[in-house]
Amino acid sequence: MIKSFRPGQVLTPGRLRLAAVSLVCTLPFAASCTQARGETEAPVVGSWKSRIGTIQFLGDGTLRDVSLLPAVCEGKESAVAVPFTGTWRHETLSDAGPGAAVDLTSTAGDLTCKRFFVYYKGDGPERLQLTVTKAGREPFVRQ
Repeated sequence: MIKSFRPGQVLTPGRLRLAAVSLVCTLPFAASCTQARGETEAPVVGSWKSRIGTIQFLGDGTLRDVSLLPAVCEGKESAVAVPFTGTWRHETLSDAGPGAAVDLTSTAGDLTCKRFFVYYKGDGPERLQLTVTKAGREPFVRQ
C-alpha cells in the first residue's frame, strides 16, 4: 500500500526505518539488473584488426569483410588469411566476460567453427580477444 503524505506531515521513526530499509534493499537489485544488461551487450559492432586477421561486426548480427588465418577454425597453420562469412550474437561467458559468439564458415566451405570474442577496454584502445584458438593470442583492435 502506498500512502502519500500531506505537506507538514512527518514520518514516524518506524515508517522512516521501513522506507530506508526498502530503499537499501531495492537499489542494489536495480543496479545489478542494469549492470547485467550492459555486460551482455558489449559494444562490438564495427571493424576490428589483428595480426590474426580482420573482422567487421554489423548491427544486424551478420559479419562482413572477414579474413582470418585458417588456424582460427582449426585449419592448417598458414600465414595467409582466408575469407569467411558468418553471424554473431551478444553473449557473456561466466569465466571470460561479455563479448560476441561467432559462427564462421570459410567461403571455400572447408572450415566451420564457433568462436567467442571477449570484449575489454582497459587503459588502451578497445580490444576483442579471440578465445580457444591455435592462431595466437593477438587481440583485435577497433579500427
